[in-house]
Amino acid sequence: MAKVRLFLQNHPKIYKTIFYLNTILIGCFSFPLLSPRSLIDFWKIYSLIVAYGIVGLGFLGIYGEGKDKFVYILSIILVGIGMICRYFWEYGEVSNIRDFTLFNIISFLVIIPIYTTFIYKYILKYLIKQG
Repeated sequence: MAKVRLFLQNHPKIYKTIFYLNTILIGCFSFPLLSPRSLIDFWKIYSLIVAYGIVGLGFLGIYGEGKDKFVYILSIILVGIGMICRYFWEYGEVSNIRDFTLFNIISFLVIIPIYTTFIYKYILKYLIKQG
């Protein structure tokens, strides 16, 4: 494990690329927030809270403090790319018509980046500095 950590510290572009791809994949596989098939899926909500909390921590580790706007915009871009990948993955299927509604698209592109930026901004203030 120490060798992997040392390698990633010496090659930050590889670390960022892996992190960005991970964020895109989370956006791809977690869309939509709500589906007509099941109104509230608590396991999915829990998974989203954990996954995007870790993404927020990852942004903090990569960029440090004070990059709130950049993290917010980057979150929108990466989540948007993930949604586009999801669209092409399910292209031609009925689920695209059912899931890609205006409400689902806008809510996903608003709620997820706001939550990720919130974790990025406040996790340092409340957990790390006070602990």
